[in-house]
Amino acid sequence: MCPARVGLLVRALESAAKVWKGGKFGIVMSAMDVLDRRRQHPRGRLAGTLLSGLWLLPAALSIESPRGGGQAWAQATASAPVVAATKGPTVAAVQPVPQAGAAGTAAATGEPVADPKKPRKFWIDGKFRELKKGEVRPYYPPKMLPDVEPSPSTVKVFEVSKLEEGDPQVLARPYYGAPMIGTVQVGAKLPVRGETTAKFATRFCKGKRWLAIAPMGWMCADHGKPVEAPADATPIYQIVPGERVPFRYIMVSAKEPLPMWATLNDLKDGAEPERMLERGDSVAVEKQVKHDGQSYWQSVEGKIVPLHGTYQMSATSTWHGILLDEKTPLPFGWALGDPLSAWAEPPASANTPPVTKLKRRTRLDILDEVTVKGKRFLKVRVSAVQTSAFPVATAPLPTPEGNGPATAAAPTTGAAPTTGAAPATGVAARPSPAPAAVPPVPAPAATPGVGAGAAVPPGAVAVSPGAAPAAVEPTYWVNAAWVNEVRLQPRPAGINPVSRWFDADLGEQVLVLYEGEKPIYATLVSSGKNNATPLGNYPVWARVTGITMKSQPYDDKPYFVNMVPWSTFFQAHNAIHGAYWHDRFGMVKSHGCINVSPLDARFVFEVLEPRVPNGWTSFRPIDLRESPTLHVWDSHRRPSFKQDRPIGPPDRQDENERLEEAEKRRAEQLATGVPAGPGPGAAGAAPAPGAAPAATPAPGAVGSAGTR
Repeated sequence: MCPARVGLLVRALESAAKVWKGGKFGIVMSAMDVLDRRRQHPRGRLAGTLLSGLWLLPAALSIESPRGGGQAWAQATASAPVVAATKGPTVAAVQPVPQAGAAGTAAATGEPVADPKKPRKFWIDGKFRELKKGEVRPYYPPKMLPDVEPSPSTVKVFEVSKLEEGDPQVLARPYYGAPMIGTVQVGAKLPVRGETTAKFATRFCKGKRWLAIAPMGWMCADHGKPVEAPADATPIYQIVPGERVPFRYIMVSAKEPLPMWATLNDLKDGAEPERMLERGDSVAVEKQVKHDGQSYWQSVEGKIVPLHGTYQMSATSTWHGILLDEKTPLPFGWALGDPLSAWAEPPASANTPPVTKLKRRTRLDILDEVTVKGKRFLKVRVSAVQTSAFPVATAPLPTPEGNGPATAAAPTTGAAPTTGAAPATGVAARPSPAPAAVPPVPAPAATPGVGAGAAVPPGAVAVSPGAAPAAVEPTYWVNAAWVNEVRLQPRPAGINPVSRWFDADLGEQVLVLYEGEKPIYATLVSSGKNNATPLGNYPVWARVTGITMKSQPYDDKPYFVNMVPWSTFFQAHNAIHGAYWHDRFGMVKSHGCINVSPLDARFVFEVLEPRVPNGWTSFRPIDLRESPTLHVWDSHRRPSFKQDRPIGPPDRQDENERLEEAEKRRAEQLATGVPAGPGPGAAGAAPAPGAAPAATPAPGAVGSAGTR
């Protein structure tokens, strides 16, 4: 079709895409938006323009009369809704409805689509309407063309190259605009299962050749080169010897902000710092460098931070949860007190002296409970030894030549090792029943069984030197407020029909993994303290091997936590992730995420299917209805459960509204003389991982930000 006819078609589509509003017709979408949509369609320019116009017709025909009896096209998302959401009044049911394309909410260059001050409307129960009280935004799964059957390819292994911007992406379909299902590391060698050729070139893939990557997804052949080398056989991150994380970390101790430059050349050229780090911020470092006689840290991402004003963080927490089987008695709990007072009988008063004290994190079988003067007391006994080894472990130290096998040891102080450290031999890359290395067992949890004639129970500290010897398997009474209890929970209504699901009880600060109705793993967590972790049923929407979590523009207090390992995102910025900066699991601590120990984070990350392939830095499921669900509730609250937030990644309009509210609040504080929060500013802002899609796939979107 000649350009003149294309122009006529575009003008015709633009004329059709008008609605009656405010006594006149207004443009819903401009010609520029229509032309922009043609790039997203696999059939090329003309077909993309035609189909973009068809997407607009429902919006054009859905008019709003002066009497207000019509419907307005209030939201355009990246996919078409086809799901009936979770059961109950908190999440709206969703019916099929055509969407406005894969680029997110359409905005006209002239008159806006909708007044941003007005409540948003969604297609719910067969009509557009506003959300009722207690409802959350419905979920829209993606709408895609059927997948292409790949043809045989001469390329067997594909080495990924560095792009001009962002991380290389794996898409769900071989066309520009298809959902991203993962990102891969530059230099990764990926197995290829076939290829196909697109009919039209795009800005994203000018060569039109797409490679089918094993085990799933497609990559543009322009983003790398074929190689004869074998495909990667190990995960991208190797654990630091003697540690449980893939990096060494430093923390800012200076009271004044500390500059961080993007590159060493920026420092040498006198450029402005990329960001000012605050006290408590942390960075994953590779080595020390010198410039003008001063020492600096170089991060694993090439950032430069002054050595002065920082300190190397000590060894990370050795804590991890336990695997559960039919021999594990339920309920049980972990002693939260340090130490935990225990009595032979429920104490009559607060002055009743304990007969013994139990060490922190001693595991206890719960046998009974009573309430005395409004306080719950549990009858407990120290649990038997956990016989099954944990599937992931501390990386052993290198074996000295001529010596026997090395054992895991605390890391020595000194310069941080490079990220390309030798693989930690003996560490299971994936959870398995028989790992090569024996995992470290925390002292409180590794108490031996109770033997006949034992003076005190395992894990206990005697407080009465003259106490009589305890009987076999002695029982005690402890204050329930100082025990993290794990109790069997039924499968909640409304979660996805996936076999594995998580139960997170914020009241008890415990996380339990279920296989159907059977609990198979439990551990301690640290949920949100000042920013509460949201309650609700949340399918896992992304998993990221390493991510920098930093404050958003609407946060009043800036923070920067670099290369957080093994993050399993369940709601917007919130994730289950490893916390290398504290060991307070079992108590609230986080910024809204669910903190777990590094070993637990790796286990959770790797136990879910499909596993993140070797060479990949992140994975995103296509349809969240098929993703494992995290059920977040609080046994100490009434009601204990409600759907606080919508599922899935951050929503662009929600983020904008939060920013507007923050700016309004800061302006009011300034006007009244109340000191406003510092705010992270532009330098501290970062897009949410997998935020609302832009006109082009956002390279590396699932690896840039989050809460902690």
